[in-house]
Amino acid sequence: MGTSLLRRSHTGVIPTPAGLELADIADETIRALGRLGTPRPHIQLGVPRGTRSTVLTTLLSKFGADVEFVQLDTAKSFAALRHGDVHAAAVRGPVADHGDDDAGLRVSLLDEVPLGVLVGSNSPLASRTAVTARDLAGHRLCWFDERRAPLYAESIERWCGRHGWQPALVVMDPGGAGLHDDALRRHPDLVALRPADEMHGEGVSWLPLADPPTEQIYLIEASTRRRS
Repeated sequence: MGTSLLRRSHTGVIPTPAGLELADIADETIRALGRLGTPRPHIQLGVPRGTRSTVLTTLLSKFGADVEFVQLDTAKSFAALRHGDVHAAAVRGPVADHGDDDAGLRVSLLDEVPLGVLVGSNSPLASRTAVTARDLAGHRLCWFDERRAPLYAESIERWCGRHGWQPALVVMDPGGAGLHDDALRRHPDLVALRPADEMHGEGVSWLPLADPPTEQIYLIEASTRRRS
């Protein structure tokens, strides 16, 4: 290998730094070989971050319990399907027409729910029973990396513009709902747009929104579903 892997001494043989690195590589290779013998689910389903439990239940009803959910951003789902990395994928709409590249894919609406406003308990909106877009003036909006679902981001921004709300966007780390809830509790001027049936922690409230935007979840799959 062109380098020394072991060093001899009067107490025995010890590995050199290169030897330790090779040992780590060998350990990972052995673990990977072991995984080859582990039975895999028949179907891998791509789902975006924050997929609601009701959507997962619908997918299990459609494909059966012998599936594996794979976290997959909407923007990467069509390529993952074309390359055979997943059998099907749930994506946040709207869905663009990909033309001849995806002629063999079938797109169907899986779920559509209205979005409401999530606020911290110290927000001036927390005592309301419902809000309008006008009530959101001056509030910042909890946001995400738009590259994950650019068309969904555009649809929400269009809704905001149509209702005269131009919020400052606060991009949050996609580490989970707990981080977002904590930010809402600490910042009274921060709001999030979420479906009603998402799980939320203490100290936050969900309020229905007049003329709300919607979250659409589409299922994309091959016209003839393959099985591994």
